[in-house]
Amino acid sequence: MRSRSRAAACCAAASLSYSALAQSPPGFIAPQVVERAEAEFPEEARLSGQTGTVVVRIVVGTDGRVTSARVVQGAGHGFDESALEAARKLRFEPATRDGKPVAAQLDYEVHFELPEASPPLREAVRPAAAAPEPVFESDVEAERPLTAASARTVRERDFLLRPRMTPEDILRAVPGLVLAQHQGGGKADQIFLRGFDADHGTDVSVNLDGVPVNMPSHAHGQGYTDLHFLIPEVIERIDVTKGPYFVEHGDFDTAGAVDLVTRDRFPSSQVSATTGLFPTLTGSRDDGTSRRFLGYRVLGIASPLAGDFQPYFAAEISGTGGPFLHSEKLQRYNLFAKATWRLSPQTTLSLLATAYASSWIGSGQIPAHLVDAGQLDRYGSIDPTEGGDTQRQQGILAFVTHPDARSTFRATFSAIRYGLTLFNDFTFQAVDPVHGDEIEQDDQRTTFFAGLRYDRLDHLGGVALRTSLGTQFRYDDVAASLWKVERRARLPGCGQVPNPCVDTLDRQSDAAAFVQEDFRPARWLRVVLGLRDDLFEFDVRSQLPSGAIDPQHPDPLPPTVQRNVVSPKASVVLTPVEPLDLYLNFGSGFHSNDARSAIETGGAGAVPRALGYEAGARARLFEGRLDLAVAAWRLDLDSELVWSGDAGGTEPAGATRRQGLDFEARWEILPWLHGDLDVSLAKSRFKADSGKGTAIPLAPSRIVTAGLTVQHPSGWEASLRLRHIGDRPASQLTADDPFDPSNPAGPRVPPCTPALDASTAQGSRCYLVASGYTVLDAVIAYGTPRWRLALSAENLANAVYREAQFGDVSRVIHGADLGPGFMPEQHPAQDVHFTPGNPLAVQMAGTLFF
Repeated sequence: MRSRSRAAACCAAASLSYSALAQSPPGFIAPQVVERAEAEFPEEARLSGQTGTVVVRIVVGTDGRVTSARVVQGAGHGFDESALEAARKLRFEPATRDGKPVAAQLDYEVHFELPEASPPLREAVRPAAAAPEPVFESDVEAERPLTAASARTVRERDFLLRPRMTPEDILRAVPGLVLAQHQGGGKADQIFLRGFDADHGTDVSVNLDGVPVNMPSHAHGQGYTDLHFLIPEVIERIDVTKGPYFVEHGDFDTAGAVDLVTRDRFPSSQVSATTGLFPTLTGSRDDGTSRRFLGYRVLGIASPLAGDFQPYFAAEISGTGGPFLHSEKLQRYNLFAKATWRLSPQTTLSLLATAYASSWIGSGQIPAHLVDAGQLDRYGSIDPTEGGDTQRQQGILAFVTHPDARSTFRATFSAIRYGLTLFNDFTFQAVDPVHGDEIEQDDQRTTFFAGLRYDRLDHLGGVALRTSLGTQFRYDDVAASLWKVERRARLPGCGQVPNPCVDTLDRQSDAAAFVQEDFRPARWLRVVLGLRDDLFEFDVRSQLPSGAIDPQHPDPLPPTVQRNVVSPKASVVLTPVEPLDLYLNFGSGFHSNDARSAIETGGAGAVPRALGYEAGARARLFEGRLDLAVAAWRLDLDSELVWSGDAGGTEPAGATRRQGLDFEARWEILPWLHGDLDVSLAKSRFKADSGKGTAIPLAPSRIVTAGLTVQHPSGWEASLRLRHIGDRPASQLTADDPFDPSNPAGPRVPPCTPALDASTAQGSRCYLVASGYTVLDAVIAYGTPRWRLALSAENLANAVYREAQFGDVSRVIHGADLGPGFMPEQHPAQDVHFTPGNPLAVQMAGTLFF
């Protein structure tokens, strides 16, 4: 079986340049490559984690063909044969002397590496003697052997040909992951993965070039992950792992982890412009005019060619009004710059710098019963002053070196400066009928991260042993506050206490070390054992005159708590026959809780543990054109974080269990036509009923994503995508729970209705359902090496659906867009509050390459 089919290796020409030596013979012109053949990554070497460099000496005849080839520097493990085969297929414009074709001898150098290894894979052809030196480069990658059936690497071509209304939409390429737009285009999206409503990232670890993006002890929610600072074009690949089985991932890696890897270079510079509109909307303004809000995006990427110094700079400006009655007035600015220096053949240094700013108005999450009754437009608002503004700057310095052919050392350092001011109104006039219940959440922080990792490949008695050692350190210095406001104006009081309600300085650190051994005692058996140790310190200082952390804890508390968590990991991979891999995985992981919560509880439950188990299989059939994977999994979590609408965030709850089944299929129907299907089924429950029921609110039980993609050699590209999420409970109670907990055989709980007074014990004992939906997206594009045009459509069928949904208690007495027949509500009601999904949205994009 060919390695490319077995390993899904990919090869792509990246750049081509030529230079002449000063001592070159006069009148001599070196051979120039006109047809290249990529070396295959040997399957045996890939499975054992081998890398290597091969030098092949070739002679290019007067007809441009390779007349002879021999290895002058070998690497074994199948690398020599692969390099020779590729060298013999090269075609050149023959060398000339005084205009006449002559034979030339060249050295052809091939570096075989796996994705984590740096510097980038490089092929070089150079003359053996002092002669003009043609040099060309290409990326030649093979996927590392997977250690879980649910793990995957998503390449650039898999996510760029998809509708992208926001930068976070790039995560839609992650198998089994669904996003929900969450109260305006500047707020982090809601993430669903493996039976988790991870809110803004509580149980999904998201990283950029190995640096965590999740923000612990955030003013709005634990693990807040805002990816609007991304420019999707700079992402080269996405590495996806599900479950807590991988030692390099720590905090928030329970449902899984997503690693976004940026490009080192662009093959050319480019300028692109995008404009869009919502051509079909359900409703109109009060003056009867239709609502069609334009969106725009302008992107420029400069990528000069500078030999071993490879810089690029990307700048983006975008904005939209959205489909809402009150324009979002979203404005977003992104800057992205990266420079990579190849200090030597073994050493690379890179510097990445980003800057981002955004402001917007949000229409908020509105009660479903008002929309269903026709008293509120689904794109209307009760409090149109929600929204906020945010800014973020980051620098990442990465150093990678290969001390020898069998080892790699990498060091990563990062600094982030971040700020957010967020206005939300979850309960409207339930608490304060006069001024309303709007709150302001502020988060200002500085974050430092450092990571060191050493990998070495050895052979003991014929067994390949890959050892990984690493340390990570993260420090967050956070000023977080919560204010009671009215139409964004701060009020003098917060209930019975002076404003602000909460004002703390939080200093949180996480120091971690890990070790992993990856070995193959037999060709059909691979074992990966790992151990990770994290030490957390939570330091919280109240800035309120009383010294209290919040109104519920009026007495000052000890400021510092330390907690340690040790996480063992183990994976076994069996290969009974070459196209089939069987996987067994176990891992202990965790997500930290908010530093203020850790202090309030004296450290109890500060770092709840997650235990994950998985068994799966992956098969590659028909020479790798069909890739199938299935995984059965279970995850036990010591403490769940659930949504608290009154507090505007999450709060710890009881222990939970999730179990489910993931299915994945990738099919190369034709060389230019690909299909994919991902199905995730999950059952999620609290382990014990505390009287509120055992359902986990908003935990998805069914997620389906699928698509067909066309990438034709003629330049035509097209994609049709489907995303589906099933109905799920929006409260801990379901229709199967008894109305009276002491009488399990008695009547069942009723659905929540506006007639039930949620302020009473009986009126609050009802159930809510978050409605599922199915959405189709499409793209069609045509491109040449100089330009590209693309037309994309989100929600192609113009489905009416609720995207972000929460179970909240609210009371509406007055509001901006309520109909003339609205009667003020006499008591609080429990209902699903939602942000509507976008209607049919069309975008046109044009790009010039130069």
